[in-house]
Amino acid sequence: MSFTIRYNRTSNHIEGLDIASQDSADGLDYAMSACSALSRGLTRFAKGPTFETPAEALAHAKLLRQRKMCAKCEAAALKMIEG
Repeated sequence: MSFTIRYNRTSNHIEGLDIASQDSADGLDYAMSACSALSRGLTRFAKGPTFETPAEALAHAKLLRQRKMCAKCEAAALKMIEG
């Protein structure tokens, strides 16, 4: 599994994080991305470096201080790191 930094002019995101599942009223499970911004428009983001672990990707994304870190991507990465 690989984790790629995606960014636009204001924020850093991590592509490749686990997708959360959410139950709906009709009893079906709908897959939802960890980051709604990436789900809506992945093509609008530039592609940065790729890493083997979510910890490496998160550390690199946080080092890029010229852009803010996406809170949803950060939370999903931390959840994967913790297990």
